[in-house]
Amino acid sequence: MRIFTELQSGLEFGRNGGPRPAIDEDKLDVGQLFVELRSSIHQHRVPIEFRVGRQDLNYGDGSLVSIRDLNVRRPFDGIKLILRPQDWRIDVFAAKPVVTSPGFFDDAPDHTQTFWGIWATDIREQSFVRRLDFYYLLLDRKNAQFDQGTARERRNTLGIRAHETASKLTFLQEGDLQFGSFGSGRLLAWKFADGVSYSLPQIRYHPVVELQGAISTGDENPQNADLQTFYPLFPSGLYYGYMVFASGSLNAIVAHPSLAMQLSKGLSLGADSFFL
Repeated sequence: MRIFTELQSGLEFGRNGGPRPAIDEDKLDVGQLFVELRSSIHQHRVPIEFRVGRQDLNYGDGSLVSIRDLNVRRPFDGIKLILRPQDWRIDVFAAKPVVTSPGFFDDAPDHTQTFWGIWATDIREQSFVRRLDFYYLLLDRKNAQFDQGTARERRNTLGIRAHETASKLTFLQEGDLQFGSFGSGRLLAWKFADGVSYSLPQIRYHPVVELQGAISTGDENPQNADLQTFYPLFPSGLYYGYMVFASGSLNAIVAHPSLAMQLSKGLSLGADSFFL
């Protein structure tokens, strides 16, 4: 058994227009505070961990569920069960996102949203498929806002993410299908992302060339009750590479080439382009 606590303080100085709500400033608050019960591998064939309280949820590359890679992190209040059968890690959780307020110890769970999920990850360092993720996520929002208006949204996300390595080549694919309801209408949306990188370790500065691409759906007709807009749930804030996520929902075709070089042991250089 352990009790873990973490404080966070995020301050903003000199930004035009002042701090942005929720992501730029939180003078002082509890970032994490949870109780964890853990079984030993000698007690159970499958080790089990159980956490209850305020905690981070961060999965994959953060495009769907992340701590939010900005000035103030996003915690969740809830429970999580972690199973570790052989090479797998399976997380089952139910939580509410915490609303960030700028004062002292004033952050509270958002009772208009409930988030459940199962995320399973298989990591095998020596195989062609180095990492494989399967997940099912359910978000229930009482006051979701889209062009049709504001209504209750029940959004299910079913997805798979694969990371492969073959010599100097690295591949990444991610596909998501979202279905459910928005108000009186049906919800159906999807996203697919793909990436490939090639490393040249024998050349000076060890350059790595990478190309990422992604496509996601948007709504077909705001006058129709049905919704086709893909919604990325709780993303990192740096979405589709280095595109700053601002709109809250996506209808995009993205291409993102990049080049990285290792100038020395402690210094690297990266150059990026972005096409939308």
